[in-house]
Amino acid sequence: MGVVALASGAAAADKTVWDAVYSEAQAARGKAVYDTRCAPCHGPELAGINFNGPAMKGDRFWAA
Repeated sequence: MGVVALASGAAAADKTVWDAVYSEAQAARGKAVYDTRCAPCHGPELAGINFNGPAMKGDRFWAA
């Protein structure tokens, strides 16, 4: 039983809060919506496009 607990603990340590948050299908649907409705202003990499839309990551995001 100790070996099983050790193995389970090791597997749990490899997981983060981002594991299994969204299914692949949900992520694909979200990307499709972002690409059509958000990316024109916020950019495909979330960095913002000039003054059309603010950055959603990085230094520009945290500065705002």
